[in-house]
Amino acid sequence: MTLVTIKYTDMERMFPHQMNELDYKFIEADENLDYVLLTLTNHLQNKNLKRGDIVALEGYGHRNEGKFIFDGKSVISLSYDLDEYGHLPKEFHDFPPGHFTDVIDHNHICWFEFLNPIESKKVIDDRGEEYYQGECSKYGKKWTLVGKSPNFQGIFPYEFDTDGDFWCEPPVLFRVTFRFV
Repeated sequence: MTLVTIKYTDMERMFPHQMNELDYKFIEADENLDYVLLTLTNHLQNKNLKRGDIVALEGYGHRNEGKFIFDGKSVISLSYDLDEYGHLPKEFHDFPPGHFTDVIDHNHICWFEFLNPIESKKVIDDRGEEYYQGECSKYGKKWTLVGKSPNFQGIFPYEFDTDGDFWCEPPVLFRVTFRFV
């Protein structure tokens, strides 16, 4: 994965009538998003981008503002449904955990795909709360999955934590930990 930065001078050439040094409102406006994404895609056409490369606008905003991701064909927006500051879109579930940690700020939300159901067992913790626990191997690691439902199949969001814990949104999956095999 590569971080590609679009220089301000290039943005002035790409958006000559919309840009000035103090105003990024044109790029931020939802109604301009398709035009901005198409313009960025065309500008980067000969840059040998690979799927998963991050495109960032120089000098742009806070956290993930001005960051986009290349999907293999075009530049697309980050997702904003789980975090208002932007996170990895669901279609990038095939990248290993932590892959985008250094380039997507504020959160480390990633996606975990389970193609086959994972056998789980019911557990009652010391507070009397019921949950389900299962294990699987993926990315050369053994994963322990904990959730409110016995069905660990599909694509689930999780938040990567540098300690090796992954926190997820309930009710399906809310904690994943791993250890190397």
